[in-house]
Amino acid sequence: MTVLAKYAKDITYCTYCPRLCRFACPVTNAETRETVTPTNKMNLLELLRSGAVQMDAGVADIFYRCAGCLTCRAYCKWRIDVPRVMERARALAVEKGVQPECLNRHISTFAEQGNPYGKALAAKFNALGLEDRVDKTADTLLFLGCTTIFHFPDLAKAIVKLLDAAGIDFAVHGDADALCCGTPALYSGAHKDFESAARRLKSKLGRYKTIISGCPSCLASFSIKYPEHGIPQRAAVLHTTELAAQLLDSKRIKVREPFAQSAMYHDPCHLAKYFGIYDAPRRILSALFEPDRVFEFSWNRDKNYCCGGGGLIPVTDPALSKSITRKRLEQFYEAAPDILVTACPTCERTFHRADPDIETRDLIELLAERLDA
Repeated sequence: MTVLAKYAKDITYCTYCPRLCRFACPVTNAETRETVTPTNKMNLLELLRSGAVQMDAGVADIFYRCAGCLTCRAYCKWRIDVPRVMERARALAVEKGVQPECLNRHISTFAEQGNPYGKALAAKFNALGLEDRVDKTADTLLFLGCTTIFHFPDLAKAIVKLLDAAGIDFAVHGDADALCCGTPALYSGAHKDFESAARRLKSKLGRYKTIISGCPSCLASFSIKYPEHGIPQRAAVLHTTELAAQLLDSKRIKVREPFAQSAMYHDPCHLAKYFGIYDAPRRILSALFEPDRVFEFSWNRDKNYCCGGGGLIPVTDPALSKSITRKRLEQFYEAAPDILVTACPTCERTFHRADPDIETRDLIELLAERLDA
């Protein structure tokens, strides 16, 4: 199958590998079956590539059982990016019209509205009161991302507060037709819609030197996924935790007394594994909490464990998503800190949905509360 030719090496290496990544896959651990291991997903693609099997709904279902967390790559000697290959496999499923039926509305909404939330997303953005910053002349652009806009307006305001406190001149991306980076379309397999969104955004992002976002998936799209699809953009990307750590170190911002509570930090998959950003969040944590009040998961940094919110699994299989989340939360319950802290809106939403009784907060929102005026 010529469309899979560029992934031939990855597929072959995984096909004949002794399954060193098996224990690390959150989907495999939740489902406890060999079919969904990273290796066997790639084996199935090898069979598909050779023509031994055909793409149908049953085969496609296996390719959608990937959280895109990259933990398999973290434990792979050859650093094979299985999620990247699964993205291509899902595109084949969509081309054949055999994607999971539960994705049809998701795909059509993105195709029509340019985001997974529909027309309501623009109204949510307008409610933030940032109109005077949209299309402002500046070198730096704040790209909030659709999940932050729709679910976490307080986080959006906290990011703005941080940038203002540091005296950073910035514009806010507010184009109603392009508030989403396109990641939901990419993970659904609707790659034509993803590429259309990427081209539309590239023309708007190109005027800025730096793009700041609190969403690791948005930054991964801009700096990794767009180029993979032949749509590179020039601006440097910066996660809010990177920026905040730099501002603390340079004393451009200062923090009042630390929180009295205890906290446990969850490394977002894309932030840690795509960008290697795990020291900056901990630098911020050290400014916000006393040293003996910060707890760590045993699976942390670039070998963290997925929250269960990636790869559109909450859409395609909500029960699987919750099973992965419960596995991640086991150590949180055992350590019993007061606050679960993360730096990704998808992670935050996933934990909220799994257990509303846990106080789950974004690191930047906590920082904004403690900024010394």
